[in-house]
Amino acid sequence: MKTAFNLLYLAALITISVIGLMWDSLSNGFHASGGEFLCRNLKSSGGDDDAVVVIFVTLVIPAMIRAFRVKLPYTRIELTIFCLCLALSAFGLWLASLDCADIWDTAFAVPDYALQAVLFAMVLVLACSFTLRRISVTDT
Repeated sequence: MKTAFNLLYLAALITISVIGLMWDSLSNGFHASGGEFLCRNLKSSGGDDDAVVVIFVTLVIPAMIRAFRVKLPYTRIELTIFCLCLALSAFGLWLASLDCADIWDTAFAVPDYALQAVLFAMVLVLACSFTLRRISVTDT
Protein backbone atom coordinates (compact mmCIF):
# COMPACT_ATOMS: atom_id res chain seq x y z
CA MET A 1 0.00 0.00 0.00
CA LYS A 2 2.80 2.38 0.93
CA THR A 3 4.63 1.56 -2.32
CA ALA A 4 1.56 2.40 -4.38
CA PHE A 5 1.20 5.80 -2.71
CA ASN A 6 4.93 6.45 -3.17
CA LEU A 7 4.63 5.70 -6.89
CA LEU A 8 1.49 7.81 -7.28
CA TYR A 9 3.16 10.66 -5.40
CA LEU A 10 6.30 10.52 -7.56
CA ALA A 11 4.36 10.14 -10.81
CA ALA A 12 2.13 13.11 -10.05
CA LEU A 13 5.07 15.34 -9.04
CA ILE A 14 7.04 14.41 -12.14
CA THR A 15 3.98 14.97 -14.35
CA ILE A 16 3.52 18.49 -12.99
CA SER A 17 7.23 19.27 -13.37
CA VAL A 18 7.43 17.95 -16.95
CA ILE A 19 4.33 19.91 -17.97
CA GLY A 20 5.88 23.01 -16.41
CA LEU A 21 9.07 22.50 -18.42
CA MET A 22 7.30 21.72 -21.68
CA TRP A 23 4.37 24.13 -21.32
CA ASP A 24 4.96 25.89 -24.65
CA SER A 25 4.81 22.66 -26.63
CA LEU A 26 2.04 20.93 -24.63
CA SER A 27 -0.38 23.83 -24.31
CA ASN A 28 -1.70 26.70 -26.39
CA GLY A 29 -1.34 28.97 -23.37
CA PHE A 30 -3.77 30.65 -21.05
CA HIS A 31 -7.00 32.07 -22.42
CA ALA A 32 -8.86 35.09 -21.16
CA SER A 33 -12.33 34.70 -19.68
CA GLY A 34 -14.63 32.98 -22.13
CA GLY A 35 -11.71 31.73 -24.22
CA GLU A 36 -11.97 34.55 -26.76
CA PHE A 37 -8.23 35.14 -27.11
CA LEU A 38 -4.87 33.97 -25.84
CA CYS A 39 -3.22 36.02 -23.12
CA ARG A 40 0.15 35.79 -24.88
CA ASN A 41 -1.29 37.83 -27.78
CA LEU A 42 -1.75 40.85 -25.54
CA LYS A 43 1.07 43.37 -25.76
CA SER A 44 0.42 45.45 -22.66
CA SER A 45 -0.43 42.71 -20.19
CA GLY A 46 -0.91 38.99 -20.10
CA GLY A 47 1.98 38.19 -22.39
CA ASP A 48 4.02 36.78 -19.54
CA ASP A 49 1.29 34.61 -18.01
CA ASP A 50 2.78 31.48 -19.56
CA ALA A 51 6.12 32.21 -17.88
CA VAL A 52 4.75 31.64 -14.38
CA VAL A 53 4.13 27.97 -15.19
CA VAL A 54 7.90 27.42 -14.87
CA ILE A 55 7.29 27.59 -11.11
CA PHE A 56 5.87 24.04 -11.42
CA VAL A 57 9.45 22.83 -11.82
CA THR A 58 10.00 23.48 -8.09
CA LEU A 59 7.99 20.33 -7.43
CA VAL A 60 10.94 18.30 -8.65
CA ILE A 61 12.58 19.03 -5.26
CA PRO A 62 10.10 16.96 -3.20
CA ALA A 63 10.11 14.32 -5.95
CA MET A 64 13.88 13.92 -5.68
CA ILE A 65 13.74 13.81 -1.89
CA ARG A 66 11.07 11.09 -1.98
CA ALA A 67 12.94 9.15 -4.69
CA PHE A 68 16.06 9.04 -2.52
CA ARG A 69 14.07 8.19 0.62
CA VAL A 70 11.53 5.81 -0.94
CA LYS A 71 12.17 3.01 1.58
CA LEU A 72 12.14 5.39 4.57
CA PRO A 73 9.08 6.88 6.28
CA TYR A 74 7.61 10.13 4.95
CA THR A 75 8.79 12.78 7.41
CA ARG A 76 7.36 16.07 8.56
CA ILE A 77 10.16 18.00 6.85
CA GLU A 78 9.33 16.30 3.53
CA LEU A 79 5.70 17.33 3.97
CA THR A 80 6.78 20.89 4.77
CA ILE A 81 9.02 21.15 1.70
CA PHE A 82 6.29 19.68 -0.47
CA CYS A 83 3.67 22.10 0.88
CA LEU A 84 5.98 25.07 0.26
CA CYS A 85 6.63 23.99 -3.33
CA LEU A 86 2.94 23.30 -3.97
CA ALA A 87 2.00 26.68 -2.46
CA LEU A 88 4.55 28.33 -4.75
CA SER A 89 2.98 26.58 -7.75
CA ALA A 90 -0.51 27.62 -6.68
CA PHE A 91 0.80 31.16 -6.22
CA GLY A 92 2.06 31.09 -9.82
CA LEU A 93 -1.39 30.12 -11.07
CA TRP A 94 -2.96 32.83 -8.93
CA LEU A 95 -0.47 35.39 -10.25
CA ALA A 96 -1.35 34.45 -13.84
CA SER A 97 -5.04 34.82 -13.08
CA LEU A 98 -4.49 38.33 -11.70
CA ASP A 99 -3.17 39.52 -15.04
CA CYS A 100 -5.22 37.95 -17.84
CA ALA A 101 -5.50 34.18 -17.51
CA ASP A 102 -8.72 32.46 -16.57
CA ILE A 103 -7.49 29.14 -15.13
CA TRP A 104 -10.83 27.28 -15.03
CA ASP A 105 -11.98 28.43 -18.48
CA THR A 106 -8.62 27.54 -19.97
CA ALA A 107 -8.59 24.09 -18.38
CA PHE A 108 -12.19 22.99 -18.80
CA ALA A 109 -14.02 25.23 -21.28
CA VAL A 110 -11.35 25.57 -23.99
CA PRO A 111 -10.14 22.67 -22.99
CA ASP A 112 -6.43 22.56 -22.28
CA TYR A 113 -5.48 18.99 -21.37
CA ALA A 114 -2.04 19.92 -20.02
CA LEU A 115 -3.58 22.33 -17.51
CA GLN A 116 -6.22 19.74 -16.60
CA ALA A 117 -3.48 17.21 -15.92
CA VAL A 118 -1.65 19.70 -13.69
CA LEU A 119 -4.76 20.57 -11.69
CA PHE A 120 -5.76 16.93 -11.19
CA ALA A 121 -2.16 15.95 -10.35
CA MET A 122 -1.99 18.74 -7.75
CA VAL A 123 -5.02 17.31 -5.96
CA LEU A 124 -3.69 13.75 -6.28
CA VAL A 125 -0.23 14.62 -4.97
CA LEU A 126 -1.72 16.54 -2.04
CA ALA A 127 -3.86 13.55 -1.08
CA CYS A 128 -0.92 11.16 -1.49
CA SER A 129 1.38 13.30 0.63
CA PHE A 130 -1.00 13.44 3.57
CA THR A 131 -1.77 9.72 3.21
CA LEU A 132 1.95 8.89 3.19
CA ARG A 133 2.46 11.03 6.27
CA ARG A 134 -0.43 9.33 8.04
CA ILE A 135 0.90 5.88 7.11
CA SER A 136 4.38 6.86 8.34
CA VAL A 137 3.04 8.16 11.67
CA THR A 138 0.95 5.04 12.32
CA ASP A 139 3.87 2.71 11.43
CA THR A 140 6.09 4.08 14.18
